Amino acid sequence: PTYPFQHERYWPTASPARGDAGALGLVPAEHPLLGAAMPVAGSDAVVLTGRLSASTLPWLADHTVHGAATLPGAGFVELAVRAADQAGCDRVTELTVTTPLVLGAHEGTTVQVWVEAPDDEGRRAVTFHSRPAAAEDGPWTRNATCVVTSSAGDPPAPPALRWPPEGAESVSLDGWYDDTGQAGVSRGPLFRGLRDIWRLGDEIFAEAELPAPAPEARAYGLHPALLDAALQAFDASAEDREDAVPVAFDGLSLHASGASALRVRLTRSGPHTLSLAAFDEDGEPVITADTVDMAVPEAGHAAVAPSSARRESLLRLEWPEVPEGDVPPAASGERWAVVGPDDFGLAAALAAGGQSVAEAAPSLSEAVGADGAVPDIVAVPVPAEDGADVAGAAHRSAARALELVREWLADDRFVRSRLLFVTRSAVTTGAERPAAASRTGPAAAPQTAPVWGLVRSAQAESPGSLLLVDVDGTAESAAALSRLPALLDAGETQVAVREGTVRVARLDRLPAEEFAAEPAEPGTGEAAEDAEDATAEWDPHGTVLITGGTGGLGAELARHLVAVRGARHLLLASRRGPDAPEALALRAELTAHGADVTVTACDTADRTAVDALVAGVPSRHPLTVVVHAAGVLDDGVVPSLTGERLDAVLRPKVDGAWNLHEATRGLPLAAFVTYSSVAGVMGAAGQANYAAANAFLDALAQYRTAVGLPGQSLAWGPWAQETGGARAGGLTRSLSEQDMRRMGRSGMPPLTTEEGLALFDAATAHGGALLVPVRLDTRRTRTGTAVGQVPAVLRLLVPQGRRAAGDRPAGADLTQRLGAMRKSERAGFLTDLVRHHAAGVLGHASPESIDAEREFRQMGFDSLTAVELRNSLGGATGAHLPATLVFDHPTPAAVAAHLADELLGDGGESGGALAELDRLEAALAEGDPEDLAAAGVASRLRNLLARYGGTAPDDGAETEVAERIQSASTNEVLAFIDNELGRRTNADPDR
Repeated sequence: PTYPFQHERYWPTASPARGDAGALGLVPAEHPLLGAAMPVAGSDAVVLTGRLSASTLPWLADHTVHGAATLPGAGFVELAVRAADQAGCDRVTELTVTTPLVLGAHEGTTVQVWVEAPDDEGRRAVTFHSRPAAAEDGPWTRNATCVVTSSAGDPPAPPALRWPPEGAESVSLDGWYDDTGQAGVSRGPLFRGLRDIWRLGDEIFAEAELPAPAPEARAYGLHPALLDAALQAFDASAEDREDAVPVAFDGLSLHASGASALRVRLTRSGPHTLSLAAFDEDGEPVITADTVDMAVPEAGHAAVAPSSARRESLLRLEWPEVPEGDVPPAASGERWAVVGPDDFGLAAALAAGGQSVAEAAPSLSEAVGADGAVPDIVAVPVPAEDGADVAGAAHRSAARALELVREWLADDRFVRSRLLFVTRSAVTTGAERPAAASRTGPAAAPQTAPVWGLVRSAQAESPGSLLLVDVDGTAESAAALSRLPALLDAGETQVAVREGTVRVARLDRLPAEEFAAEPAEPGTGEAAEDAEDATAEWDPHGTVLITGGTGGLGAELARHLVAVRGARHLLLASRRGPDAPEALALRAELTAHGADVTVTACDTADRTAVDALVAGVPSRHPLTVVVHAAGVLDDGVVPSLTGERLDAVLRPKVDGAWNLHEATRGLPLAAFVTYSSVAGVMGAAGQANYAAANAFLDALAQYRTAVGLPGQSLAWGPWAQETGGARAGGLTRSLSEQDMRRMGRSGMPPLTTEEGLALFDAATAHGGALLVPVRLDTRRTRTGTAVGQVPAVLRLLVPQGRRAAGDRPAGADLTQRLGAMRKSERAGFLTDLVRHHAAGVLGHASPESIDAEREFRQMGFDSLTAVELRNSLGGATGAHLPATLVFDHPTPAAVAAHLADELLGDGGESGGALAELDRLEAALAEGDPEDLAAAGVASRLRNLLARYGGTAPDDGAETEVAERIQSASTNEVLAFIDNELGRRTNADPDR
């Protein structure tokens, strides 16, 4: 054409994936919202199940309440009608939405509809349940209940022949969809189907249709968007529009299916109550309801409604006791060494348990014996410093731990050994005595807690190399230390000993009874309790201080506290204060919502500045809440960290939090909340300094609680940004696509802002000293981890699969396979193995994209992805590989050569004769033994065995062996090779 092309995109609409329900023993539900039905054995009950996702049903995203995509009340009508059809019923009564079904922002939501067996009157109770699709083992939320029966009666009379009825007054719809959303309800294109309204007394007449050609309407009884549009007429015709939505229905019947347009008659019977009759354009009835109750969604809808999602994403660190006898005895012959002063009596306790313990060594290098013997486990006691300089002591303990870990990782002599840090009261297990009754001092020592955060991240970078133990100093616990070797051999990496009991770290979900609204399990048929407002009550006349409050998560929290929690006095502090980007715009935004906002510059690591900040709060609005959200990031793997990089990250977290603690400890605060990170609880590769800082925040909150002060630490998982980046653990940080892929593989996708703020409300209402708000995809964690390799801290959430019969340690079969290959075959095999794992780390679709001779750094590998590749290859091969693997061996081919050397010995050469025997055995196994004997093969084997059987002992054993060989069959000779002579690996590396 003579004009520029005018482009318009036409994206294909994804259809829901449908499997063969019949092949799974199910009945196809043949409905867009429900995939299958399953009769319940032994009763007349039936269960319908499906998955709701905006990726397959885009219209679901068009209905949001306070920013959260929510299944409309009309959606429950559709589910109820389908359930009634399945049960042979045609009337729905007492349908009540008890908990809004807020849809997952990512993976979708699984729904179940339980239809109970009929009672004596033929009535069937129905319950509607949901949970996030990724939460295979998570709790269910009961969203709605109803009863279905078979007594529809006569359909309603058609409307008057004249439409609209004579005398009806037209109502303008101007601004209806323009204004929608101001009270919390927002409707996208498919939910904007209300066309005209007329009013006549208490009756409302309306026309509604699906806005665009919607061929899928035929698949529904009545498309939820069309029924919702019909009911919008109730609110749209009112003088004071409220954004009311339907929450209950009674006496409902569907008379015709698949309608795409309706003529509607609503009759008001109360301020928020009406009856419904809807017809098609020919006057035939489509749907009727005796009663429909409307209600305005509460402002806390997104926070209160998805109770299952909140429970699923709100975890805490538990310390269950390990009874004596539950763990097999430790392997004998392990050598232990203690480095530094043995303040906790480790050597004596271990020796009493039968372990071999060397004399205490002043340094790591001196822990290696004079004969070069390297200890299997090196224990380092980390006593807490006494004195008032807690923040300074925290810096020093973390610096010492960093120095030791770096030295450990750099020394190849320790590649097969483990480094154990032992602290005292650095973690709180819940088994401590109250501070006043303790025989050993404070219940928590936050000054050594950074060691735990730092080492947890080092564990993530170097699995199996580092261990943590915390003691309480009691005599009973000293005796219990003898159980440590067995626990460590069982794969435990974080252990606490309390008054003689041994405990291990486990993340777990909060129990349902600790939430305001308890969900019911599917199939109970009981009515759900009304959801209560699970939000902590903070005095709106008091001042809320938010450090780091001018940007990132601090700014999001400020908006939330004003808009949802009713805060009216905010003090937002940050290092730049009013000069921070968007600080003034944020203040103007909050002020427009009725809040009194002060933005000030304050370095919270400066004690004098913090004292002045707190003292400056006006007495008429006293300080009642502190939220410490300040912090910085400087990521890097442990070998790259320095003392300076460690201190820079510790300073705003550790010093800032301690200064706020000291400055406010005499004030009657309602809450003292710190924004921590899941990195401090689980460890995060590349974030050892950040994890150390956040572990201090966790310990400080627990310390405050122990001494009777309010304290709570929220160890956040990553947050998503609208721009597609992510704010990791409470800070604004744009992550690369590679970072996002890594988080996805780890099973920790980011929280949306709405999810995060809902979890903040749930966590502060709960009040636990340390809670972990994080989206954890246990399915991805399980499938992305080898059997037996799930981190110990996740074992309650990610059950380990059964070991397959005949499983051998990682690398055992690989070594045998490699030994049977020729050198050229072996090199190609290992190179392909490296390329496969490198492609996985980089997120490439195929290993073909990885050039075997190209350097890793040219492919985009950095220090963190290099560690990930090392760990991936180590898990696949069982080899102990250095952290510097891809830097010492910069190409896939070079790494493959190194693997051959590690797995097979000198230069990758396995015993040549042994490898040839492997091939010979494989060839013989394919032939018939008698044919082989006839061909002389058996005779030659006997002669070879006689020739290489060794020198005959004086007792005549050689003669006996020769006689056995001469009379043996071919199969017996092969068995003799395996059972009598044995298989010697790496015996002759000349091949």
